[in-house]
Amino acid sequence: MEMEYKPIQRLLPVSTNKFNIIVVGAGGTGSHLIPNLCRLIKASGKNHNLTIIDGDKVEERNTLRQNFIHSDIGLNKAEALASRYSSAFGISINFMDTYISNSDCLIDLLTQDIGLYASLLIGCVDNNAARQTFHDVFRSVGNNMYIDSGNEEYFGQVVLGYNTVYNITEEQSDPRPFYCPPVGVRYPDILNDKETKSVDEMSCAERAVSAPQSMSANITAANCIINMLTILMLTSSGIRFSELLFNIHNGSVVAKYNTKEYFDSFCESGG
Repeated sequence: MEMEYKPIQRLLPVSTNKFNIIVVGAGGTGSHLIPNLCRLIKASGKNHNLTIIDGDKVEERNTLRQNFIHSDIGLNKAEALASRYSSAFGISINFMDTYISNSDCLIDLLTQDIGLYASLLIGCVDNNAARQTFHDVFRSVGNNMYIDSGNEEYFGQVVLGYNTVYNITEEQSDPRPFYCPPVGVRYPDILNDKETKSVDEMSCAERAVSAPQSMSANITAANCIINMLTILMLTSSGIRFSELLFNIHNGSVVAKYNTKEYFDSFCESGG
């Protein structure tokens, strides 16, 4: 008999969980995400491991849309955020001043033996080359989650990919593997995009005009990520949705729930 998918009742026993969190991208969405992510870590009372990765430096124009101030200009974005919010919240934050050009670095970071239960990769980037790398990482690392944020100027989506274990029902004590398709499976154009360049391959002019976005869209994307993380980090009820679609023109945020019909709409071919 084919097993029926139901809305997920429990993804992780969060009350005993600690996370190894890697945030890649400290620009439009990432810079707005970090303060509230640090608040969640502080509120959880647990020693979650947090690393911010970005090879870019703060420019004056970044202070208009991104969460930086004038005194940050010239600093590495990841370093500026790590320094400010580790001091503000009294937590340890690691940073790496680099662009991610292959999966090896991320796999090493996510699988390092630091006594943490689950690995959590959060992508806050604006190019598909990086998402293709994140997709490879997701498929290579067991027991992990991957949240991807993507937006254009006024709309976007946040997608949770999940590849770990949970209890299918309260009556079944044995952990079973659960798979929730990542953004590259739900939006296959991401993986089929052969024209995209990674950030370290772009010229300064290309970086300046790539993926025009608005501050409101970036803040909304960051809040959607926080919505997911709040459930994963502070509750034990499990998360019932794995995608949030938002449009700031009409003020909508729409959840895609974890139903059999929704998951059946995706095909793994080429994923």
